[in-house]
Amino acid sequence: AEDFEGFLQQFRKSIANHQVRLKEQVSAGDVTAIRRTAHSLKGLCSQVGAERIGNIAAWLEEESHDAAMVSTILPRLDLGIQEVCEALDRETAGAAH
Repeated sequence: AEDFEGFLQQFRKSIANHQVRLKEQVSAGDVTAIRRTAHSLKGLCSQVGAERIGNIAAWLEEESHDAAMVSTILPRLDLGIQEVCEALDRETAGAAH
């Protein structure tokens, strides 16, 4: 159980880092970095079955050539990340009982 909790903590930290980096990269208009970060986020999401975020990351990766377009989807990514983190909280709270 401790290994799983450690994995979830690492997932949360990593996904938050990806989220921050994407926002910075969009602000800078760095399309190469957006594509790279979106690809990495897509892989991270596949590790935990976070399909919705993974699908958004795949879209970001494909549309990374247009930073303005990417900026319009970031709120959906933020919401998806929030929902996944809340679901993980519920699962880990349920497992503790």
